Amino acid sequence: MRVLLVQPAWERTFGRMGRVGAAYASPALGLGLLASLSRGAGHEVTLLEGQAEGESVAQTAARIVASAPDVVGLSGMTPSHSAVVELAGLLKALLPPVPLILGGVHVTLLGAEALPPEIDYGFRGEAEEQWLPLLEVVAGRREPGSVPGLVWRLPDGRVIDNGVAPVVADLDALPQVAWDLYHLDAYRDTVGARAGVRFFSVLLSRGCPFPCVFCSAAALQGRRLRYRSVDHVMTELRALVERHDVHHVIFQDSNLTVNRRLVEELCDRLEEARLDLTFEGWTRADLVDRELLVRLKRAGLVRIQFGIESGNPEVLRLLKKHVSHEQIRAAFRLAGELGLEASCTAMMGLPGETEAEVWETVRFIRSIPEIDHSPLSLAVPYPGTELRRMAEAGEHGLRLVSNDWDRYRRYDGGVLEVNGQSPEALQRLQRRALIWMHLTPRRVWATVQRFGLVNVIRAALGR
Repeated sequence: MRVLLVQPAWERTFGRMGRVGAAYASPALGLGLLASLSRGAGHEVTLLEGQAEGESVAQTAARIVASAPDVVGLSGMTPSHSAVVELAGLLKALLPPVPLILGGVHVTLLGAEALPPEIDYGFRGEAEEQWLPLLEVVAGRREPGSVPGLVWRLPDGRVIDNGVAPVVADLDALPQVAWDLYHLDAYRDTVGARAGVRFFSVLLSRGCPFPCVFCSAAALQGRRLRYRSVDHVMTELRALVERHDVHHVIFQDSNLTVNRRLVEELCDRLEEARLDLTFEGWTRADLVDRELLVRLKRAGLVRIQFGIESGNPEVLRLLKKHVSHEQIRAAFRLAGELGLEASCTAMMGLPGETEAEVWETVRFIRSIPEIDHSPLSLAVPYPGTELRRMAEAGEHGLRLVSNDWDRYRRYDGGVLEVNGQSPEALQRLQRRALIWMHLTPRRVWATVQRFGLVNVIRAALGR
């Protein structure tokens, strides 16, 4: 069959921060794995990334129609669900016989609820082991009830949900990503000495053992960590450098350094290989020390990100982050001493949080000199998170005010009322807080360098 795999452009989910958010664009790794599996079974495959291609939903639909596929696989997250539905609606009007399959975070966590009438099949969970059986279902050679993870529609319109597929136990059994199908030139670094360098995303592990209430990683991939072998990862890194001119990678693991032994082995192998390659990733502040960061830097680490989330200890406790502010300060201090670029994540509109505590977060971030720029996103109660359960139960001053997925955005969106503050009031507070957080000469310059002067001004003015 002619298989077409698509991730629609997601920039609009960042609202006024769209061009800033686009600076963090990274390849859709899951689609690249499905593309490799499809090729291995003899199918002809095309991969479209609307964001990387700079396309609107309508433009992506036109390209799909022109390619005359036999089946279309769509991937989407909660904030981009409306873009997926819009694209599916256009395709059903233009290519009515072509089956449409929806996978990704949103349908995994919500099942039949996330399957609009325009979509023929949904898939819940890690799709790699069930992808080829699913294509057999589409081709009429297999019964849909036999495929774990499949959500499917009967002729009378009823939806059947086969549940979430089992996780992939052996990650080394997965093929390498079909890198040649990506628009690789869309992925170039924009900052400092690495500006213009091609980058790509890599995963070392799946799963997350930590209980943070705002994150759905454990619900999606389980709490038990599963790892690729260092041999498997090194094969991938060599291919990226030698065959695809990629010289920087972003490890997309929830916590890169949680398995110290594996990371140290990877560092040793990278040093031995002497690849022309740098890398970055994110982890917890309590999972690094000087010795480990030194080894990572020798192996090619240039950037690292730590989660701050809140500057208030009680809010951190409610988030079940289990990292102290002292540990956070120490991690950033170490990164700075070693010459690593360090960034962070931070949120507002959190359980129990008041406006005064939002400003505590701002002051805490301003007090860490190693941070050049920082997000301050609205907390979003995504499906599968304990934060959503808290909001639905009205705990800690939270009230869920909407299930409109278009509003599940971290900037100029919001669906939570927190201690009487409406989403609109929180947006106004967010804008003021972001401006004040970055109002030092060093941070202004770093932010402009990364995102561009026009984009920064538009974001500050809310345009």
